[in-house]
Amino acid sequence: MQTQALPGAGSVDTVLQLPLPPAAAVFNLPVANFITMAVGIGLLVFLTWAMMRPGKRVISLAVLIGGAVTTFNEPGFDILNGVWHPVIGQNVAFTLLGRSVPVWAFPGYIGVYGCSALLMLEAFMRGITKRGVWLWCLVPVVLDVLLEIPLLQFHLYYYYANQPLDLLGYPLYQAPSNTAGIFFGVTVLYLMSPWLGKGWKWFPAAMLVVPLCGGMGFIGASLLPAFAVSAQHCPYWLTQLAGLACFLLVGAWVHGISLLVAVDSPYRYKLPEVPGAIKTAAPAGAAPRPI
Repeated sequence: MQTQALPGAGSVDTVLQLPLPPAAAVFNLPVANFITMAVGIGLLVFLTWAMMRPGKRVISLAVLIGGAVTTFNEPGFDILNGVWHPVIGQNVAFTLLGRSVPVWAFPGYIGVYGCSALLMLEAFMRGITKRGVWLWCLVPVVLDVLLEIPLLQFHLYYYYANQPLDLLGYPLYQAPSNTAGIFFGVTVLYLMSPWLGKGWKWFPAAMLVVPLCGGMGFIGASLLPAFAVSAQHCPYWLTQLAGLACFLLVGAWVHGISLLVAVDSPYRYKLPEVPGAIKTAAPAGAAPRPI
């Protein structure tokens, strides 16, 4: 592939006319190692808590493994989304589609697509209100902003190209887009739960549903407007409008999910009663449990 002489930030591929990442950037290995250790300790604490609950061990472990598998979505996300993990000095976990992914991405994905998804799934199964669905949407959105902005200041990775709604190097549309991927996977697992029982079926289900729905929700549900402008030299107003469109798309998704699963929704889908299935929410019309 032919490129300009300096493949750094602002360079453009002369064949595809797509922005090139800042290839000269250096990976911050000490900070990456600290984050890997800190998040790893947190995950061990969470796993200990999850495995101490009778009847929930299999589901907990399956969803966390599904979060780990979702890490292999990262190279595709990076290419479409304009994200660059510096290769120089990086402790590479794997390379796919020409993109190297660092070790710290694995505990990060387990936390976001594993722990968060498991807590959401449990809320769905206990019986969640429409207000509760929106609150569970807001939590990962806020956490995403609070976590990613500091990480970007330590140069662990970069967003490049024409990113909408940029705040200190962080495009704000990323927060609802990540949440859409988590929510889509949780909703599908919830709807499948009567047929998964309490045993081994959760493992293949979670290992397929969490990464596939994570990608479909992230890209298909919300990212398309931002992707359409990030690779182009669009007017400022159009770029920001595309970022706002991502918020509106995710809002529509969350509203639809709330109508489908909330116990106080007149359109709620009542899960069938299957022998051996995990007990889920109270019947439609029953008083919902507090959030």
